[in-house]
Amino acid sequence: MLTEHTRRELAEGLLRDERYSLAEIAFLTGFTEQSSFTRAFKRWVGLTPASYRKDRPAD
Repeated sequence: MLTEHTRRELAEGLLRDERYSLAEIAFLTGFTEQSSFTRAFKRWVGLTPASYRKDRPAD
């Protein structure tokens, strides 16, 4: 099982790639439900995954 730190890093990387939906990212980071992923991500970063994706600086 992925550690929280690894899940967070993976999620942040996947959120930079617009090809992945939030549901796909939730699955790829080991969550069975998108809502669980959203809650965990908000706890880690202070933003929802959608807000993080929208508000992040351009690469």
